[in-house]
Amino acid sequence: MSGFRHILSKVNRKKLLEENVLETPLERCLTTLDLTLLGIGSMVGSGLFVLTGEVARNTAGPSVSVSYFIAGIAALLAAICYAEFGTRIPKAGSAYIFAYVTVGEIWAFLVGWNILLEYVVGAAATAKAFSGYFDDLTGNYINSFIIDTLLGGEEWSSDVFSDFPDILAALLILILVILVASGAALSTKLNSICVVISLGLVIFMFIASMFYADVSNWSAGDGYLAYGFGGTLSGAATCFYAYLGFEVIAVTGEEAKTPAKSIPLATIYAFIVSASAYILASIGLTLMIPYTDIDPTSAFSAAFEYVGLDWAKYIVGIGAVLAILTSAFGNIFPLPRSLYAISSDGLIFKVFARVNPRTKVPIFGVVLFGLFAAVLALVFDLDALVEFLSIGTLCGFSFVAASVIIVRYSPELCNISIKNPRGCKRLSYNMSDVSNHLEEVRNNWQDIDVDNKEALTGRLKEPFRCFDFLENPVPGDTVLYSLIISVLCQFTAIVFAVYAEESLAERKWWAILFVIMFGTLALLAFLVIPMHHQSEVELDFKVPFVPYLPAGSILLNLFLMAELDSYTWLRFIIWIIVGLLIYVCYGYKNSNANQDAIAFVPLSDTHLLDVENSHSGGVSTYGGTTEKQEQAAADD
Repeated sequence: MSGFRHILSKVNRKKLLEENVLETPLERCLTTLDLTLLGIGSMVGSGLFVLTGEVARNTAGPSVSVSYFIAGIAALLAAICYAEFGTRIPKAGSAYIFAYVTVGEIWAFLVGWNILLEYVVGAAATAKAFSGYFDDLTGNYINSFIIDTLLGGEEWSSDVFSDFPDILAALLILILVILVASGAALSTKLNSICVVISLGLVIFMFIASMFYADVSNWSAGDGYLAYGFGGTLSGAATCFYAYLGFEVIAVTGEEAKTPAKSIPLATIYAFIVSASAYILASIGLTLMIPYTDIDPTSAFSAAFEYVGLDWAKYIVGIGAVLAILTSAFGNIFPLPRSLYAISSDGLIFKVFARVNPRTKVPIFGVVLFGLFAAVLALVFDLDALVEFLSIGTLCGFSFVAASVIIVRYSPELCNISIKNPRGCKRLSYNMSDVSNHLEEVRNNWQDIDVDNKEALTGRLKEPFRCFDFLENPVPGDTVLYSLIISVLCQFTAIVFAVYAEESLAERKWWAILFVIMFGTLALLAFLVIPMHHQSEVELDFKVPFVPYLPAGSILLNLFLMAELDSYTWLRFIIWIIVGLLIYVCYGYKNSNANQDAIAFVPLSDTHLLDVENSHSGGVSTYGGTTEKQEQAAADD
């Protein structure tokens, strides 16, 4: 049992940041405008030209604009959470580094592993969309040539693989790999030019579509909700992929000139512009052409051809090619940065942390994973790639939102920021007194300095001190446990509601009782959180309405995840298993935290592991180490 606890404490160890969190071997050359355009380019191209036609034709019908709106709300909540952490920790890795600092190593690795999946699959998906639009401009000459020459005129027949090897999509990724490897300054300048053209294209498409708008297209056939409201919600789960670009801003925070200012501003600006583009363009598309006639691979150019504007078709096609190009770039660009962050911590092979001295880019990572993305684009179907992408991203967003709540109620982490990367002052306990600490907390609240925000963080508020069972020797632990219980109960209730929809519609008592029971448990567990004091440390940007806003983000993410099909979950589980094998075989042993004398684990775990040492008078901190251990580490 002690061995299991020891392993558990090590996989949950947290990362200590450097004293100067702004130091980096990467080049700090990106302004707020650069980051904003990078985020817009990542979102507008992929979301607008990859998903709109696909979701409108096969999932949501004319209500695709509502799908974008619902997904946008979930994305906005996640974006705000990313903005706070980007201000606190402007390091490459985004959600990975946030989870490592707040939750623990194994969870950080899984989040980082999913981030890699997100960018690799995202690059492949957008490259295939680029291929579709570009081929449409050539009159389908390129793909027809490939089918006739390589396949003898017969397409592949598969639900997962594409109909033919998409050589053009693979070639695009290889070109972008070379561009990204050349350095951040040059590549972002070219990206900014293409983004400006893309935004001009969106304005043109909406205005032109209004001249050919036909409201009857929303009422014909099965009506506005052609696939039912369930189809609209399923469309929202897929459309969530369109908003992934804002995460790129946080990932590249280590290359921002003024991250504390630039990251939150660029995130909000990019989101507002992109969300407006999605909703307006999808409205224009579904008013211009019946959803049953939409071409999923080149929706907008084909729509203008449908209404007789052949010249507009070519303008839209050229603009779409540039827009999708920037979106594919937005997936390739952060890929080596995420690899660099994980590799620098020793959780994945160190070769990915090698930065080229001239270009300031981890070249090996972008080349290897770029080749992987090229292979996916070459052989896989677009639909399979898009669905596979959404689930990992939703998991990452949920972790970031949960981390915001954890940080706000943790006296150990609440002050982590650029100015104070180590966090709040360490809390020390004599282990022999831990068993009496809870009673001291109950009986001596009047001795706590109410003006000391750090002392109150994570403790019960005065009106709720009568609930003895909520008091914990370690401030913040009750909030953590309550959050875990609430999320698990929420997900159980949501999954059951989705898969037992017919039973609920028929008002079967057992189905209603099950949902109400787990929903009530989730609510009660969540209500414990605001009963505690949260940190009031000032930051350059903070998420408002904590814990309610991050909790809303988690709830929406869980709901969208439950809407994804079982095959997507199966592929996701396989990817997680592969990641866990890499962590067990390499990351667990080679982690930088494992090489240090200081094991950064919660006090509660330390109490379980080292209780036999407590009688010798050793002093433990929330980091799980004695002062002697810390001194030994400093001497080393």
